Amino acid sequence: MSFAFTKTNRSAFSNFLASKYEMFTGAEKVETLPYYLCLDPSDTCQLRCPTCPTGIENESKRQKDAVTTLYRADRKKLSIELFDSVIDELGDGLFLLMFYNYGEPLLNPRLHEFIGKATAREIATEVHSNLSLPLSDERIEQLLGAGLGRLTASVDGFSQEAYEKHRVGGDVTLVHENLTRLAKARDRLGLDTEILYKFLIFKHNEHEIEDARRFAQDIGIIFITGDAFIHDPSWLPSHREQDGAVRGNYAALEIRWCR
Repeated sequence: MSFAFTKTNRSAFSNFLASKYEMFTGAEKVETLPYYLCLDPSDTCQLRCPTCPTGIENESKRQKDAVTTLYRADRKKLSIELFDSVIDELGDGLFLLMFYNYGEPLLNPRLHEFIGKATAREIATEVHSNLSLPLSDERIEQLLGAGLGRLTASVDGFSQEAYEKHRVGGDVTLVHENLTRLAKARDRLGLDTEILYKFLIFKHNEHEIEDARRFAQDIGIIFITGDAFIHDPSWLPSHREQDGAVRGNYAALEIRWCR
């Protein structure tokens, strides 16, 4: 794998070590700054995934369900002014910027600008996307050319029938096309962006793992699986049927809890 941190200024490493010391000693007053940051470019999304607060809100709005409590009514996209303010304050100490949380990052048309500004400050960048939206060739080149370190596509299935049970409203054929185009553009441009096919395992899609793995291998991207936070016990895959708990445990690469 090629994804790596690029920071070189000594103050960033000093801050990192001091932060770890504060954590180890249980410091009550924290003096250090963050060394990584989860920043959502867009807290809106076009899908209706039943395990996501945003997806639940989207579904409740679609059904005009007055009983369902909305997660948050006022959803927005990150502005370049707010991003600049954050990066000016924290950028010198940041090793990693994760552009995702509970929205679809690619719905923000300025995402490539955020990535480019982070790259210029020696900050590694990572995006998680459902990739179920049209992408022009220009947009793909903007994203990759800005210095994106890792793009993870959340594609829980291989066939449309299995995929859409969790990624409600998504189009798996479009996702596969976007992944293929991204991989080809990366290779053509001679870049080392990591592209991942992330497959959360459910009862209804576990039989498609090998199909998805072969697809990823064929187009030259990384395939990973993980366990999801499951809202319906009937969705528990075979290897979790004895769990008796509704929980999640992401694959080793997916150790952060932002999405």
